Amino acid sequence: MAMATPVEVRPLTKFDPQGHQMGPLGTIATQMSLIFGLIWGLGGLTHLLLPPTVGLLTIMPVLGAMILAPRPVLMEFPVSFSILGMFAISVASIAWTIDDFATLTNLRGLIPAMLAIVLAGGLLTLKDFMDGLVWTINVVVVMTVVALAILPETRDHIGSGANGTDLDGWHGLFNHKNNM
Repeated sequence: MAMATPVEVRPLTKFDPQGHQMGPLGTIATQMSLIFGLIWGLGGLTHLLLPPTVGLLTIMPVLGAMILAPRPVLMEFPVSFSILGMFAISVASIAWTIDDFATLTNLRGLIPAMLAIVLAGGLLTLKDFMDGLVWTINVVVVMTVVALAILPETRDHIGSGANGTDLDGWHGLFNHKNNM
């Protein structure tokens, strides 16, 4: 009686969600979603008075990268439950308002940006993600310096202090200096 040949077994490897590569086009597209998602989500373009539906454009490059991504990358897409928890808390805090229009406006703009950031975190390697964060900081600094030099209203603080006095400070193109 002949013995059956053993089935070839794939060697066990440690699952590394940050170890896969997507190629240069997918990496750049995902980093663009990360950069624009962070800038949009932090209110870096509110001075331009763009409609909140423009926030949908922040997720488009990462969706294109997902189409270009190799199948193993998508099959091993990591899900961070801590990030999903923070995402849920952020959405709940935005939805916790008495103004339905403000809630819908914020959610329409912020949810795509937040999803773009979460998807970018799952698709990019750690080095590529960190490069995207560095590019985001560089873009924000350049945007802020140019806005402060050109637009005088970006040097005024929006709102007033606890005693009704104006708060000194500058916010660049962001709706608040803390977001910047």
